[in-house]
Amino acid sequence: MQTSGRPVWGPERSGPTVLIVDDEDGIRDFLRSAFEAEGYTVLAAADGEAALSLCEHYQPDAILLDLMMPKLDGLGFLHEYRRRHGVDTCAIYIMSAVSTAVEHARAAGVTGAFVKPFDLDELLDTVAGGGGTPSTGKAAPGLRDTTELRRLQA
Repeated sequence: MQTSGRPVWGPERSGPTVLIVDDEDGIRDFLRSAFEAEGYTVLAAADGEAALSLCEHYQPDAILLDLMMPKLDGLGFLHEYRRRHGVDTCAIYIMSAVSTAVEHARAAGVTGAFVKPFDLDELLDTVAGGGGTPSTGKAAPGLRDTTELRRLQA
């Protein structure tokens, strides 16, 4: 199956495809292992430029996007990805150690945001559900700030 001249699935697709874009090797490797264990096909890139290149060949179902990266940062990637592929082609989640990640996410109109360090189970559950709201319904509609969610659940 093809979409806009790009293959929808990678060559050995086992489940939904997630693209992890983060300049920290440890985070990329950790998330790759976690998502592969859940049956996802995982693509990974260390910066926005490499991620855009991958998106020319594969269409991810979800993108996990760090904000602060070399070459092309998360917001730069987001702008260029949407210019090339459209606004609503997949769920996009911002991941950042920056405490204002949720504000950046709201302004950018992404599906959700996770503040590092994030809860892996929440991240997996959110991506699996394709949404930005927690299953408890306690966080602000449309976005997940996992720090705030933990405070509300305590």
